[in-house]
Amino acid sequence: MDSGDSGRLGLTPADAAPIHEFADANQVVVHVVGSRAAGTARAESDYDYLLGETGSASRLRQKARRELPRGVAGGELHPTRGETGIDVFRDSLDRSLPHVTFTPKGRRPPR
Repeated sequence: MDSGDSGRLGLTPADAAPIHEFADANQVVVHVVGSRAAGTARAESDYDYLLGETGSASRLRQKARRELPRGVAGGELHPTRGETGIDVFRDSLDRSLPHVTFTPKGRRPPR
C-alpha cells in the first residue's frame, strides 16, 4: 500500500500532507501502521509510525514526535503529560500488516 491509498485507509488528506512534508524534508520513508493504516481508528486514536526500514536514528524519531500528526489518546506515555497520541517505533516494517508508506520525492518506494 502507498500514500495514494490514504483516503480509504483512515488517513485524511489533512493527515497525509504533514507526513509527506516530513518525509520530503528529512528524506526518510515514513510508514503509518496500526489502526490508522488499517482504517479502524477512531477520532481520538493515536498515530503509529515507523521511519525508514529499520527505525532510523534517535534524533529523527524525536523530530517525528514533534512534527507528525498525533491523536488525543494512546501512544507513548510522557512522564508529566500522560498519553502523547503518537508512537514512533524502532522496529522493522512487517509488510504482512496494514501500512501506508510515504516515500520522499526523488526516492524510489521500498519493495
